[in-house]
Amino acid sequence: MTTTVTINNLPVEARVLEGVTIRYGRDGIDDTVPASSCSLQLLATNEAQPAISLRDLVVVKIDGTTVFRGKVTDRQIDVPFIDSARIGTIQSVIAVGALSELGRILAGGVAYPSELDGARVSRILTEAAPLAPTIDASTGPISTSEQSYDYWASAGLETIDAGTVTLNARTGATAKALELVDTVTTSAGSPGLYETPAGLYGYADARRRSKNITPITLDAAIIGASITSASRVGDLINTVSVTYGTSSPQAAVSATDPLSTNAFGTIAKSITTELASLTDAEDLATRITRTRSEPRLNLESITVNLDLPALDPAVKTALTGPTYGKPITLTGLDSRMGLGSTWQGFIEGWTISARQGREAITLNVSARVYSLLLATVSQLSSSVNRLEGTVDGLAELWAPDPRFDSLSNTINSLSAYTIDRAYKIA
Repeated sequence: MTTTVTINNLPVEARVLEGVTIRYGRDGIDDTVPASSCSLQLLATNEAQPAISLRDLVVVKIDGTTVFRGKVTDRQIDVPFIDSARIGTIQSVIAVGALSELGRILAGGVAYPSELDGARVSRILTEAAPLAPTIDASTGPISTSEQSYDYWASAGLETIDAGTVTLNARTGATAKALELVDTVTTSAGSPGLYETPAGLYGYADARRRSKNITPITLDAAIIGASITSASRVGDLINTVSVTYGTSSPQAAVSATDPLSTNAFGTIAKSITTELASLTDAEDLATRITRTRSEPRLNLESITVNLDLPALDPAVKTALTGPTYGKPITLTGLDSRMGLGSTWQGFIEGWTISARQGREAITLNVSARVYSLLLATVSQLSSSVNRLEGTVDGLAELWAPDPRFDSLSNTINSLSAYTIDRAYKIA
């Protein structure tokens, strides 16, 4: 595999001392998506270091695919040796992606109407002017010239989903653009705002992952023992309160899982939102308690050596250019790992390490059940409402141990009771 690094169109890959490390996306599903970052070190022996300034444009590509695009934020030069005849210097460079710009741009100075979450995000991004700027009278955007300019924000927009919930109207008051978008993400319970490795902004609403059904499939045999899974009490949430509406103070709705509170005590979460309707607030509270009230062994990270000879070329290409929220399936898992033979989830972020003799990627992942909207079964009919995706893909949404209220009885031993979840009947 070939890794190339350019800083303001100046190739520096031959000078890379310890390789390149790129971090993208979030560690877990509860985190907001931070700006991507890239760190590298440049060695110079008996010569001057490349001239690098803050906000210079850094582009990293692997086999021609852009895996990072951002600006220099930090640089440091160390001198490990010097005498009358020799000098050696190491320049450490850190660059960050386009999302960092939104933390310094003000928006929201004008009033916003009541609208869907996707429309609100689009409005904020448009106001924050993320489109690739041109230079003076030139018509060439920065994305094609790959030069450094102080007012560069992003390379433009990717997909901005329409949204699934309606937000309150907002009175004009300036705030950081990133804070405004984070409020939308919290209200919608969506994967939210992200940047692509090529520097584009995108927004994934709560239904994006239900519709994204073409996964990267990995055979566990190529991963070996480089898999991390965990189960933590801190991941549990069994009581949720969600505020909504325009009254002051806002109205609130709550949802509780009594089985979970009986077993673990009350583990509560309060969410302040800009949701306009009771229905949307109830859906958000219910979705969180239904998916987070039971302890699960969660797969958290997967490491794959991109130079592995046995790695399928198509899989290698997919892993070289991963995308936020991309579904991933692991097959051939050893049952002793406690995850079953097959596991399905979504990519939340990743770390790419490109060094001499080894290029690897560590994927931060989350289980499908945390991202898909709930399946509901009608009480008096066999119709199933609001299902999206394939039947196999929805398997984790079916409760493995059906119970009624605080009873331990199964469906086979009870009759004429209301079923308020979707259950798999063995």
